[in-house]
Amino acid sequence: MTVASTDHAPGHAVSVACDGGGGALGHPRVFLELDAEGKVVCPYCSRLYRADETGHVSEVKA
Repeated sequence: MTVASTDHAPGHAVSVACDGGGGALGHPRVFLELDAEGKVVCPYCSRLYRADETGHVSEVKA
């Protein structure tokens, strides 16, 4: 899985890239914008990503 976040300032959009992980078993890479609460769910693989208080975006493990 590839997780890439953009640098951001307050009021700017933050995005994360998701390719589903697993190489050929993943899905096409998509860039997803975080919502106002700093989270987003990938529509392909349902992985949840969340930004912490410093703006670092990571996958939330269940």
